[in-house]
Parts: sequence; C-alpha cells; structure tokens
Amino acid sequence: MLYFPSINYHDLHPAVSKIFHKSYFLKATAGDKKIVKKFISFFKEKEFSNIHGGEWSWINKNKRINLIKSLKNFDVDFLATQLVNLFKSKISYGIISSTYKKVFKNKKNRKYFISDVLKNISVWEEFVKLKNKDYNFIHTSEKIGNPYGIIYKKKKILYDTPRHDYYADKIISILKNKRNPTILEIGGGYGGLLIQLLKRKFNFTYINIDLPETLLISYYYLKKTFGVKICLTKDLKLNIFKNKIIYIPYEDELFIKKINIDLLFNANSFSEMSKKVLYKYFNLINNKIKPEYILHQNSNVNLFPKSKRHKEIQSSDFPIDIKNYTKISSTISMFQGGSGRYREFLFKKN
Repeated sequence: MLYFPSINYHDLHPAVSKIFHKSYFLKATAGDKKIVKKFISFFKEKEFSNIHGGEWSWINKNKRINLIKSLKNFDVDFLATQLVNLFKSKISYGIISSTYKKVFKNKKNRKYFISDVLKNISVWEEFVKLKNKDYNFIHTSEKIGNPYGIIYKKKKILYDTPRHDYYADKIISILKNKRNPTILEIGGGYGGLLIQLLKRKFNFTYINIDLPETLLISYYYLKKTFGVKICLTKDLKLNIFKNKIIYIPYEDELFIKKINIDLLFNANSFSEMSKKVLYKYFNLINNKIKPEYILHQNSNVNLFPKSKRHKEIQSSDFPIDIKNYTKISSTISMFQGGSGRYREFLFKKN
C-alpha cells in the first residue's frame, strides 16, 4: 500500500546537501565500558534470552545473536564497542527504521533514504514546528552512537527523530494540565521518545518496559546524551517516588500494576509481538494498570501475509477494553516514510 509518492529532494528541498555519516567505526572508551558494567551488573546470565515469540525472536536469533551471547558472557569490551557504534551495528536492528548497510549499499538506496527522511521532516514541519528554532529539537549529535542521517537546514537529522518529536509534542499536549504525569512506554527502543521529552524540558516521570538487551542500548544512549540518572528495577513500588526515569526488564512488568499511569505509549512493537505476549500486556493494561490515556502507532496493513518469521497483529485487532475506553481519534500515520502501513490511535478511559 503506497501513501506518499517519492519526494524529488533536489527540487522540493534544496536545503539538503548530503547524507551525514562517518565511514569508520569508533573505539570504546573507559567511560563507555563503565556504563556497560553498571548495566549488566544488575542482571543474571539467564535473564538474557532470545525466546520471546513474534518478530523479536527472529531478530535476536538472526541479527542480534552476538549481542545476546555477549550479554550472557558479560563481555564488556564487545558490548561497549557495539554501543559506541550502535546506529551502524546489528544490535540496533529493528529499533531504528533503516539499516546502515542497506542505506549505503548503492546510490538508489541512498536516494530512497533521503526521500523517506524528508517526508518525515515534512510531516513534522506541518504538524509540530511553530518557530525556526524548533529545528533544534530534531537536531542530533554525531558524538554518540556513530549515527547517520541527512543534513537539513544545517541540522543533522536521523530517520526517526521527526516521528519521536511529533509524539513527544503530542503527549505534552495531552498531559499539559497534569502535574508531573507518569508516562509508561512499552518498547522504548533506543530512547528516541524519551530524548525528545527531555529536550522539550517537560516535567514528567517515565517508565520503560523492554527486552533487557534493548534496555541496554537505551540505557547507554541516554547516559551518553544527557548523563541522566536511570533506575533499573524489578520492583517499581520501591522506586517510583525516588526516580524520574525507570527501566523495567520484560517479564518483571507486573510490579507496575498498582502505579497510577497517566499515559501509556507504544510505537510499532505491539504488532511485532506474539499474540500470547500481546494479550499478556493488554490483560495488564485493561485490568491492572488502567492508564488514563492509551496512545499508540502500529501496523494495520498485513504487509507480509505469507511470512514465516511473524505475521504482524493488526492494530484494529488489539484487545483494548472498549467498555472502559473511548476512542478519541484514529488516523493513518504519516511517518515511516509515509508508507501508509501504520495507524495512530488515541483512547481515553471513561
């Protein structure tokens, strides 16, 4: 299903000069290794597993197998080197909407990459940007994670940052009348949404539930970007009032059932889960957490109907408790290069 045509980036966006990237890999420092040691000291070997069902079982077994092995072996040197180059490494496969190797495979792929990023920026400009200084929100630093993207308006912009900032802006708008609201993100990836909320200086408490191996990536990226304190915990009841940013490993999320959640957010990963895991989460959402708002972007086009890896669960089939939640809005998501594959939904508790 096609939604947007490819943008002629030379004519429509003359401000674009080139893709930015470093052609080499960076070396890890003692500081990078210290962050890794701090993270993995929290876990036991058996907690790093590649058996979760859905798309992520395939990704971990085929793309992130070395990440899983190194975590189980507590290989600090390997992990630190991968994290320093996370945007170019296989460890980020599935948590960013492009892959470095594919983008730079040939000129045709680079052209499509530029077009897709520009379409994401165009949506952000139309629905988020108010002033020219707002471009600072979607600018990224080349110093962390060895990233790649495009130069636009003299800013360096990653593929997914316009989408992350769009949702940060939307969440702030929804929760603007609440004092220090609590946001729960299920599947926070490398921390893109959290970074944009912090850039916008919003006052909030944030909880992220994700696979331990993905939490490592986000933990590292946030530490390097902002130097913020991140609490890793398996018992949220002991930490919710002492910490502003809390990470909970997948399978320990039952500890959040008595915490007041103002807004729950998910982007893409509900569709990527196995049906068993998805229903486990929604049992928690509908019967235990009961957030005031549910905001999510997920697939609603069966793009791979014959896939042997995973058949995505369509967002229209998610078991949201419609007796207790009212759908406020639903629309085609204009991000991910405008493919038309994703939908955005907002629900409010009755």
